[in-house]
Amino acid sequence: MASSKYPEDPSTLSSWVATVIRTVSAAGVDPKPLIEEVGIDPMLLADPEARVPIKKMERFWGLAATATDDPAFGLRVPQYLANASLYALDTLIDAAPTLEAGAQYLQKYLDVLSTGIDVQLHLVGHNQLRIDVDTFLNHIPEAVDATVAAVVNGMLARMGTRVVIESIDMARPQPVDASEYERILGAEVRFDCLKSQIICTTKEDVRAPSPHANPPLEAALQKTLSDYLDRLGGSPLILQLRQEIMSLMSLQEPTLDMVASKLNMSGRTLQRRLIAEGSGYRQLMDEVRKDMAEQLVVNSQLSFTDIAFRLGFRDASNFSRVFRRWFAMSPTDYRQEKSKAGKDITS
Repeated sequence: MASSKYPEDPSTLSSWVATVIRTVSAAGVDPKPLIEEVGIDPMLLADPEARVPIKKMERFWGLAATATDDPAFGLRVPQYLANASLYALDTLIDAAPTLEAGAQYLQKYLDVLSTGIDVQLHLVGHNQLRIDVDTFLNHIPEAVDATVAAVVNGMLARMGTRVVIESIDMARPQPVDASEYERILGAEVRFDCLKSQIICTTKEDVRAPSPHANPPLEAALQKTLSDYLDRLGGSPLILQLRQEIMSLMSLQEPTLDMVASKLNMSGRTLQRRLIAEGSGYRQLMDEVRKDMAEQLVVNSQLSFTDIAFRLGFRDASNFSRVFRRWFAMSPTDYRQEKSKAGKDITS
């Protein structure tokens, strides 16, 4: 049952789901049968703004934990994060004017990762932080592990030597071997706690100016994340259309009538509803194609020919020409640049 602090139907960013899938693959397990059993559409994972219902993730966590037979599986998940929105949140924390502001940004924008996660920041004096971490899936130990590890390896890692983690409480049963927890999380870990929380001390006043503060970057990243959350809370029709377009695109060019039939309405009705939303079908399809192109170029090893055909282009040359118009560089250069940026951010 969802508590009052969570939406009625909490969801997770597709990139977080893809991260769990990459963790399964890294453990030497083929994730495809698990994805099929849960009913997650693989094409959704190519859209950086798609969402997967928490209920499906609940089943997937259980299957992944059983298949990998790794007691610390959840802890390893944040190592495989690769998404521009998540990098934006990570970098915003570092660019914040103070440690306090950086921690508050995590709390404010965490819905980018999942609307099934709740983080509450508590200041104790001038040099101690208590971070309460809760998840809709508290009954799944691996989900608790991944959520806590994401906070530790994200926000707290970006704060570097300015923050020392004193202890971590976990709202999950005691594992058979706790050594991996203290190794990966870098602190004493207690289990079977009523709630998950991270206790930190800082080497400076949490309100003192940060040497890493970058106001222009901070403003730009806040806008990026705020715009995403606005879209997340936007029209259910637009979100449905994006998902249907993605599902059809790898098979054929999705026409307005084809997508409308999937939504049990006529093409004319869909067109009228889109006009009322201030959008249009061609505009929406181009946006989805652009987003999918970026995601596939950055976060897959598919050849550009395969990506071109998957997105409905005649050939790789045509795809490269359009991609250059979208991003002002070739797919090859874009993949190399984003790969380097990802390494720089996580180093």
